[in-house]
Amino acid sequence: MAAATIAAATTLVSCDKTPDISGSWTCAPQHINNVSGAFSSSSIDVLNIANSPDGNKSGTIVISSMISAQQTVSGTPDLIEPYQETVAATASISGTWAFHPDEDDDVDVILDYSTLKVNVDPTGVAFSQNYITGREQPQIDSLTASAVSRWQQSLYESLRPYYSRYVRLDDISVRDNIMRTEVNDTDLTFTREAK
Repeated sequence: MAAATIAAATTLVSCDKTPDISGSWTCAPQHINNVSGAFSSSSIDVLNIANSPDGNKSGTIVISSMISAQQTVSGTPDLIEPYQETVAATASISGTWAFHPDEDDDVDVILDYSTLKVNVDPTGVAFSQNYITGREQPQIDSLTASAVSRWQQSLYESLRPYYSRYVRLDDISVRDNIMRTEVNDTDLTFTREAK
């Protein structure tokens, strides 16, 4: 009887092929679509995945992004010449994850969009050199404040659909701190930071 119980337990353990996806995972830069006015925008995403106290089948997730974007802006009333803005920003969103029922390599993610935050640091806003040459600092400060507000709204609106593609991670494989998965029909590779 005891031998049969041990054999059954061994079979259950050996059949569990669920990969350990806990940790902090970083992906190569990805394009962000439909950022209002931007001709180029990209994000380096970090998935911070934690297991629940019950095991490695579910848990919490925080997606953090480091964003870079560029935009050409038409001239203002006092300055006819157009100029270019660049911005560095960060964003994050939280949620929960769980392996899909009857699957050991597909994960469902539920994101809480009320936790979506976008931070545009004024020191991360820059203007094309030909535009700022000769400008006085108060004028530059005014442009920076306007740019921060505009980028904040534009990125917030674009990141909602951008993050929504993470609601399903398909065909996950983990080996040597490399996680490969399919996200919204796109193959992505993440590198886990050392624990």
